[in-house]
Amino acid sequence: MARILIVDDSPVEIKIIRHFLEGQYQYQEALDGEAALALVKEAPPDLILLDILMPGMDGLEVCRRLKADAGTAAVPVVFITAVAAAQSIADGFEAGGQDYITKPFCASELNTRIKAQLALRQSQLQLQEYAEELEEKNGQLQALLQKVEQQNRTDFLTGLASRRYMTECLKKEAARCRDTGSRTAVVLADVDDFKHVNDTYGHDCGDVVLKTLAANLRSLLRADDIVAR
Repeated sequence: MARILIVDDSPVEIKIIRHFLEGQYQYQEALDGEAALALVKEAPPDLILLDILMPGMDGLEVCRRLKADAGTAAVPVVFITAVAAAQSIADGFEAGGQDYITKPFCASELNTRIKAQLALRQSQLQLQEYAEELEEKNGQLQALLQKVEQQNRTDFLTGLASRRYMTECLKKEAARCRDTGSRTAVVLADVDDFKHVNDTYGHDCGDVVLKTLAANLRSLLRADDIVAR
């Protein structure tokens, strides 16, 4: 059941509104702006019915403060006031209100406007939830793509650069040399009698040899050097 905060300095007006809401919504009450802000900060309601003309902090200022706070900015505010002047209505929307009801009002009008705002708020929450889910899935997809790309660039056994990545690097280096007139060096190496190691001691032993060789080569690299298998 949705929870509504009624803010009005008149206990009589609160009683009337409460009578209209009873049985349909949970509700809280505040007789002034400061009390309303305290209640909202403690537990933001689903909707606020807010009077404009109140002693001390008026409803417009209450609404402005709510909208300025990231924790309460999304709570819909419906002004309920006896002031029907066009400028007052404009001020209410400018302050951040979602709707404006003038007194006296009927129960059907109040309930219709409340339902409309609550439905809109629910849709906003669902869209936010979908957006967060989409962002999470996008993050997972990006992480997966990065993992796949890293796997494509890395030899699975030795952790050295893969042949594919080395080929890309050689193309870039060749282009750089053409553009700058500089030189580069490529060193090819092989392990003598490596087939004999595999045939005599098994492929697991051969893998140890390759990993050890890879670690030794990495230890000799300069910052800009690349070693690949």
